[in-house]
Amino acid sequence: MKATINFSLLLSFLLLSFTSLFAQATLETAGLKGDVKSVSSTVYRTAMKEGKVKLLSISQLHKQSFNEAGFMYGKEYQVNTLSMGEGPKRTMVFDFDKENKLIKETTSKNGTEERSSQHTYKNGLVVSTKYYKAGGTLLGTQYMTYDDNGNKLTSKATDTEGNAIQIVELTYTKDNKVASSKEIKRGKLVRYSKYEYPNENEEKVIQLDPLMAKETMISYTVIIYDEHKNILSSTEYTPDRKVERKSIYEYNDYGDKTLRQTSDAEGVVEDYNYMRYEYDYDKKGNWIQKIEYLKNGNSLDATKREIEYAK
Repeated sequence: MKATINFSLLLSFLLLSFTSLFAQATLETAGLKGDVKSVSSTVYRTAMKEGKVKLLSISQLHKQSFNEAGFMYGKEYQVNTLSMGEGPKRTMVFDFDKENKLIKETTSKNGTEERSSQHTYKNGLVVSTKYYKAGGTLLGTQYMTYDDNGNKLTSKATDTEGNAIQIVELTYTKDNKVASSKEIKRGKLVRYSKYEYPNENEEKVIQLDPLMAKETMISYTVIIYDEHKNILSSTEYTPDRKVERKSIYEYNDYGDKTLRQTSDAEGVVEDYNYMRYEYDYDKKGNWIQKIEYLKNGNSLDATKREIEYAK
């Protein structure tokens, strides 16, 4: 009898683990300054009253914990809704070896393990990841290959019988920047992109039609960065160079985003894609309160953070 498996569950878990594995959170990637041990965040729904932001009910609770090397080893989160009330309490635990390489991730819901992943290394690089449901039932495996510079060339997700579910293939420029990417599902090319770098602060992403034998552009996006690699603008174009959408971003002196807005092809700012941010900071330069404002000036959410330092 062939093993059965929920492919949607596996693919979603592969995406989740792929993100945490190759962008494992550190104090640096989290934008935190100083010897931070943990960050506890409370997100409130808000309302404007007499020109001031009033805190209402709690919508989310988060906590991130970091080890002495600055790697996040634990994450807790809970999402509450007005219709359903308090949501389940979820946790993620990250286990490391003596060299602080991530070797295992475990996700739990209300204290009960739901799933886990285990990573195998070769020459300091992850070459395979196995995904399990609670109880140790194998969901599938992901295999990675690399070039001599440590750039990932392929990522292949397989089911319990070794059948390929999804394959990502990458190529690189001489200076180790991504030159192209292909995504293949069930033997069919579903996404094909090429990348160009006119200068060190500009990136052009070209989307090609995966169904055409000859390379045919669907659209392209030009991304502009500042000297800190923050995105300043992202503009989507049609093949004939007409603007479809443009997003712009602004940052304060701390490097935190203060504005995000998107305009349509006519240059009109989309109400639902506009957000302005205001912050309060502690003495270390980490924000301890963030308030989000809509285009009409009303507040959306307010986040308060309690930051624990080692020193």
